[in-house]
Amino acid sequence: MKFPLHNMLRFCAFTAFTLVLFSAHATDSAHATDKEIRLSSSVSAFVQKILVSVGDRVKAGQTLIELVPDAARYDVQARKSQSQLANMELSEAKAQFARQRELFDIGSLSSVELERHRLIMQRKQTAFDVAGAESGKANLKLAQHKIKAPVTAIVKSINVSVGEFVNAAVENKTLLVLTIE
Repeated sequence: MKFPLHNMLRFCAFTAFTLVLFSAHATDSAHATDKEIRLSSSVSAFVQKILVSVGDRVKAGQTLIELVPDAARYDVQARKSQSQLANMELSEAKAQFARQRELFDIGSLSSVELERHRLIMQRKQTAFDVAGAESGKANLKLAQHKIKAPVTAIVKSINVSVGEFVNAAVENKTLLVLTIE
């Protein structure tokens, strides 16, 4: 079975993101029955919104903190445009190949010339697949600007404030601590 490159990269990126999200360490807290999950960011950005308060009960998948995604949004739009352009070029190459195939079938085109057009179409398909993969990566990066609860829990502490810059490259700062009941 043939899978386009962009689908494989999306799956790999999603899997990696999921593993990072769920690798938030659970540690024993003061009470032996409680577990804590410390959440940090994998991207550097300013804190835009804090959507929860200490003591709130949160559900798995609920957005807790939003980071400013401006650069990521622009990247998503640029990648989407690149993907659309690659799709148009692929469609044009397929149509051109079909015309060349008709000429070959009636003996007006050599097999060498037909092969040249097939290779052009194949390169356009690869360019389209790569553009789709890049678009998927940009969407994943945009999704990383939302810190979400990996499990249902209670917010124990919030260690960041709106407007604060989170530098993921330098520090692994805990933004939020959740307590699993």
